Amino acid sequence: QLIIVIWSIVGLVLCVVAYLIHNKKMYGLVSGYNTSSPEDKLEYEQNGYLQFTGRLIWVTAITWLLGIPIIVLDVPYGLEIHIVLFTIVVMYRTLKGLKKKKKKKRKRNTWIQTIVMVVTLVAVIVLFWLGSKPTNLSIQDGNIHLEGMYGYEFSSDEITELRMINELPTDLIRTNGFGTSTRLLGHFSSKELGGKGRMYVYTSNESYIYMNTKNGFVIINSKDANETDTWYNKINMALTSQRQSE
Repeated sequence: QLIIVIWSIVGLVLCVVAYLIHNKKMYGLVSGYNTSSPEDKLEYEQNGYLQFTGRLIWVTAITWLLGIPIIVLDVPYGLEIHIVLFTIVVMYRTLKGLKKKKKKKRKRNTWIQTIVMVVTLVAVIVLFWLGSKPTNLSIQDGNIHLEGMYGYEFSSDEITELRMINELPTDLIRTNGFGTSTRLLGHFSSKELGGKGRMYVYTSNESYIYMNTKNGFVIINSKDANETDTWYNKINMALTSQRQSE
């Protein structure tokens, strides 16, 4: 899967940077080191800040790579939990490292780092919370409404093909959306399906409603297979009614 490749590349890059800083002592890679005064550089070397930075990146790399078996084993909500824990670990270690910076910069940097990290963590939690909320489907006057995150509305007369599928395309690429091991939501593209489209999918339920429309494909399902079947019947009835009225 593409996500495993990308995850592995990011982890490998972090490992290389950690090795160069911590093991090879290439401190020029540490942000701000090259522009520091000779006195500051000496203090950073003596108080262990540079060595700590190398260890921090090693911890970051290893924690990141622990996400690979979670992805491979497709642990339900495992990746979401891992990302939150990863953020907490990096935040804690970074704040701990700030104590080793120069005293005159420590207080200001601690506040800045704390605010940035808290905002980041809250944003991640809110994003996953919104992404976990179900998409609701309703049909009114031949218009199909998908309500929730990345909501969408289109007319049944835009549908050129409607069918149930049991597998998703293998070449899906997220262009603007939310994607985890259990949820695909938003804008995606697929050469197998002819280009751009939208996904409102729980991967744990391998029963999907596929619609090809004039503006791209739409794939949707519910956590509940019975509700997915109900949605399909409603869409099919709206499509049949629309065609009969033509």
